[in-house]
Amino acid sequence: MILEKRDVQFLKVAEIHATSGEVLELSGLAFHSALVVSKLETIQEGNSLIVLIELVPTKPKMSSSFSYKISIPSGVETVKFGKSREIIWSRDGGPPK
Repeated sequence: MILEKRDVQFLKVAEIHATSGEVLELSGLAFHSALVVSKLETIQEGNSLIVLIELVPTKPKMSSSFSYKISIPSGVETVKFGKSREIIWSRDGGPPK
């Protein structure tokens, strides 16, 4: 199952200006009591980067909270979350459209 933005509590998206380029730090809590975060995958589609966080049934030593750092390629203008592709960051710094 892929985590959607509507199912994340305390979603934080922070820009980190690194010497190697733009980096986003994403953190939050998956609001599913029987599921935990397994992995994060990013896919570039045109000028957007899609963030997909996979959830799996609860397992020992796994958590429903997540914190990831994602490098933003120079041609990417927006970062979108989940299969619904909700914009969570844009390079122009404006509010999500």
